Amino acid sequence: MAIPAFFIKPRNLTVAAALAALLVYGYWSNHSPRTTPPGQAPMVMLNAASLADFKATFNADSAHARIILLPSPT
Repeated sequence: MAIPAFFIKPRNLTVAAALAALLVYGYWSNHSPRTTPPGQAPMVMLNAASLADFKATFNADSAHARIILLPSPT
């Protein structure tokens, strides 16, 4: 069975390659191991239950420069 000419066009191959790359990246980003450098506390999810502990830890280290980064998709 021959492949229709529609699928062989360079633009369609580029789109297919881009979609495949996005799928691979999405899988990798969700299933790759999460590690932190030696000596650094492990990363945790910040939610309502962990907010008090975060605030105490943040305020306890006031002698050093600190930053909170809140990336947003919008």
